[in-house]
Amino acid sequence: MPVSRSRSYEVKRWLVLALASVTVLAAVNVGLYQFAQYSVKQELAGVATTLSQRVTSVLAESGVLADDVHKRWQNRASQTESCDSGFADQLGKQADLRPYVKGVSILKGQALLCTSLPGTAQAQIDGMLTRLMIGNGLQPGSPLNLDSPGLLTLYPYADGYNVLSILPVEYFFDLLSTLDPKRYGLVVLRINGTYLRSDRRAETHLPKFGNDWTSASAPGSVQIYVEASDDLWWRYIRDSVVTWNVIAIGALWLVFGFSRRFTSQDRAFTRALRKAVASNAIVPYYQPVFDLPDQTLAGVEILARWQLPDGRFVSPERFIAQAEANGLIADLTRSLMTQVIADLPLLDLPPAARMALNLPHESLGDDVLFACIENWAKVLQQHGLQPVIEVTERGFVAMSQTEKVNTLFGRLRERGIQIALDDFGAEYSSLGYLHRFRFDYVKIDGLFLDGVGKSREVESVLDAVLDVAAKLDLKVVVEKVETPVQLSYLNRRKVNAAQGYYFGRPVAAGAWQSYARRCAVCRHDCRLSMTECEQRFTVNGLVFSSVRAD
Repeated sequence: MPVSRSRSYEVKRWLVLALASVTVLAAVNVGLYQFAQYSVKQELAGVATTLSQRVTSVLAESGVLADDVHKRWQNRASQTESCDSGFADQLGKQADLRPYVKGVSILKGQALLCTSLPGTAQAQIDGMLTRLMIGNGLQPGSPLNLDSPGLLTLYPYADGYNVLSILPVEYFFDLLSTLDPKRYGLVVLRINGTYLRSDRRAETHLPKFGNDWTSASAPGSVQIYVEASDDLWWRYIRDSVVTWNVIAIGALWLVFGFSRRFTSQDRAFTRALRKAVASNAIVPYYQPVFDLPDQTLAGVEILARWQLPDGRFVSPERFIAQAEANGLIADLTRSLMTQVIADLPLLDLPPAARMALNLPHESLGDDVLFACIENWAKVLQQHGLQPVIEVTERGFVAMSQTEKVNTLFGRLRERGIQIALDDFGAEYSSLGYLHRFRFDYVKIDGLFLDGVGKSREVESVLDAVLDVAAKLDLKVVVEKVETPVQLSYLNRRKVNAAQGYYFGRPVAAGAWQSYARRCAVCRHDCRLSMTECEQRFTVNGLVFSSVRAD
């Protein structure tokens, strides 16, 4: 007997939702961590690129000044290479117009010709050139009577004249110090072999960084290194954690909302189903089964139908599956058997006619239901009818259940109840079931009939299924027969019996006499396919209001 999922299902559902919530929040925060790392690197790269561009612009302006000085000296050298105080003053004024140039000197080769820095001698120029040769462009201020150190830059020209510029280190220190120390740690500028630090120190090697850093290069042997502060990564976390988690919680709220809505509909459907079972609103319909080839009435299959007050029908696939899942299938089966017994006078079936009732094999383990089946079968037998239990093959699960199921089948046969395998061939394990269990007959699913008269390949599959049944000496009933072509095929294959819309649709007991018997004779008047009939009478997607059953 299926176990009700009311409490255990809810516990599992909430556990799954809780696990999903934890997973989503964990994924969000992992994403937040990666986002913070990515954002820090992007910010550092952006700052380094901006600083490198500014330094490159300064060096470019220094180069423009050197070109202008060289041109002026070329014009003067055509007359004289001597440097008087007037020309030196002009060089000083040109340097003063640019805050990032302390002074310029004109050389011929390595010999000093003219300079804007008073007191500069050849010996000092030789020292500067020596520094440049070893890759150290940092010039202390005191030897040149400067108030701070400078960076040396040599601009050579093809005519042998060179311009030596001195750029103030303080300018670059100030540039590096403009960054927010709360966001950035150490900032380093490399020009040639000199490394200027934001803590106003100059070195000849790259310092070690304690946090994440990135760099950006620029023409002229310029490179900027920017280190993140200890707080930058956490700033991104703090700035984003609220937003990200609000989004995550909002998404979870939607998930919970939809879940609650769907489960509320599911619970409402279950309550409506429970009420329908208790009030016998789900009633038996009867579809005739005919022996072939003479097409005499051999019996009926009992089918459950649930009609709503507005005349629509609930899909049997849905409410039967819901009944099995919620432990209502036994109550539904008892209700149907009781109503079938009450309908017997209206049906007036011929002697020995089979009355087949579908039942999952798990329900046979319910002692109370089994007793009801025995009583139901006894009443049918008293009316001269043959009770049949049709077991759908998808109901069999494990090999370990074989002995138990065979025992139940044996108890049914002892009471004169036949057992049929329903939907034979529709599942992958059909042959295994025929090997493990004994059936009185098998019912072949109508899906095999769809290609009859249309596809030889499909007919070959059905031929094979019928051959298997014949070799096992099993009687065969084919379902969902709709056309004369299909019936002709079944007659050629000497199939024992058939049912389907060609012979008659399922009807309630009250309509049996006026409709079902007439269907076998007047089938040609029905021009609807099986699918069209089902679409007309069945509603698959019902939404039930949340009204509790009394």
